[in-house]
Amino acid sequence: MGLSPSSTAFMVFGLLMSGISSSLTSLNFWTTILNLRSYYLSLKTIPLFPWALLITGGMLLLTLPILSGARLFTIGGSTGIILGNAAVDLGLHDTYYVVAHFHFVLSLGAVIGIFSGIIFNGEKIFGKNLLSSSSCTLSLLHFVSTFIGILLTFSPMHFLGFNIMPRRVPDFPDSFHSWNFLSSIGSGITFLSFFLFFYL
Repeated sequence: MGLSPSSTAFMVFGLLMSGISSSLTSLNFWTTILNLRSYYLSLKTIPLFPWALLITGGMLLLTLPILSGARLFTIGGSTGIILGNAAVDLGLHDTYYVVAHFHFVLSLGAVIGIFSGIIFNGEKIFGKNLLSSSSCTLSLLHFVSTFIGILLTFSPMHFLGFNIMPRRVPDFPDSFHSWNFLSSIGSGITFLSFFLFFYL
């Protein structure tokens, strides 16, 4: 039994929402503890439970580059569940589905994890804080544009693979034009986001 393309899309969207919610939870811990404490309480006199929440939120924020890479590997890896079925893998083996799966894992997991690590540790690497107020907005814009570009590049390839479009073919039938055009737009967005990263 295989998953339909729409159920795969919803599964990927659910994993994305799970990752975003845990990151926002850690920010909520910090905001709640630091903004809603009494004025006479310093960080040394905060009771044990809020301290535990503060440390948990801090650990989540400090490991954000690693966690984002792991979560995004999971999104890319979820497309490999379909390839785990031997009969389906045999049918999809020389199609664009395999290309999309491989590049989803590499692009979403490794590349965005590397960018996150460089941005969060920019002061140690370059001697320049990449999370200052102006650079922070550009960093977020870079992440969003890279993420959208990668999704637009490789998501249509899954549907091309389900329609048995072979890989390593320089030309394709006209019925595949719309998916390939959407993939080309996503590739252009990803390419432009790299310029944004180097501008940081």
